[in-house]
Amino acid sequence: YHYCQKTNLQFLDESIWLTKIWPVMNPLGKLQILRCYDFEFTSSGEKRYRGHIIMRGKQMEKLEVEPHIYPD
Repeated sequence: YHYCQKTNLQFLDESIWLTKIWPVMNPLGKLQILRCYDFEFTSSGEKRYRGHIIMRGKQMEKLEVEPHIYPD
């Protein structure tokens, strides 16, 4: 949602869904949970694009979005 706001994209349906969750060990040997979420957005209001984000706790680990046209 914040990525879409910062890049002037429209977050669609105001929805995001959890697609995967798995445990990992951090460098200190502590267990942490990674969560992957998918979402949809548009840059023009006409075509839908997908993105996904991986979170480690409250920290964003990775963000990927489909190639899209940037708004003017």
